[in-house]
Amino acid sequence: MRIMYVCTDADIGGAERLLALLGRHADPRDESCLVVLMQRGTLSDELDAAFDRVVYLDTPPTSRDIFRMVRGLNAQIRDFEPDIVSSHLFHADLVTALASTRAPRTTTVHTHGFGPGDHPLTKLIARAVGALSFRFDAVIPSSDSDDMAQFIRALRMKNVRTPILNGAEIPPAATFDPAARSFLSLARNHPVKGHNVLFGAFADIAEHIPDWRLRAYGPGSFPTIRAW
Repeated sequence: MRIMYVCTDADIGGAERLLALLGRHADPRDESCLVVLMQRGTLSDELDAAFDRVVYLDTPPTSRDIFRMVRGLNAQIRDFEPDIVSSHLFHADLVTALASTRAPRTTTVHTHGFGPGDHPLTKLIARAVGALSFRFDAVIPSSDSDDMAQFIRALRMKNVRTPILNGAEIPPAATFDPAARSFLSLARNHPVKGHNVLFGAFADIAEHIPDWRLRAYGPGSFPTIRAW
């Protein structure tokens, strides 16, 4: 089977990590191609090694020329002739929905919702993807949470299938020091990352285990957070 994946960018993120995982564990009988709408990013080396072919359309991050992206994807579809097209992240979803192909199209929904910091254009594109979701043969949630289900309903997604939870490579043995008492959270400050749950849970045990420490790092400010 010839599988084409489409992604918005090649920077480190949950969707990009999942794509690298899928590429590394692909059936050797399949041929895979990843089309990235934008330029090379921080995860490019890993993605390049995971897929048989990786193509960057080199769209600038500030570009609003959606039809240029569609033309670029159409050219790659004609060249690769995929049996299925799998799209990831809303910008890629919009381009994939507008592309010309007879192959079945799927999209994996990675986002549980939006917050005040999300760009208005991203929210507009998400609504457009919801309106065009009938063009996808399957809309696949990456989580079975209530927040994900509510978000998909709010976007009025069609052809929603059973969730396929994000996978992860589990090492054969623990790779951390069992004696460690410091915990690190690496994530952008966004409501969908669940910092309120993490900090609340840690606060509940902080008085009982005073030698444990939690620190959070990531883009954005954490105005209500202190280190425990």
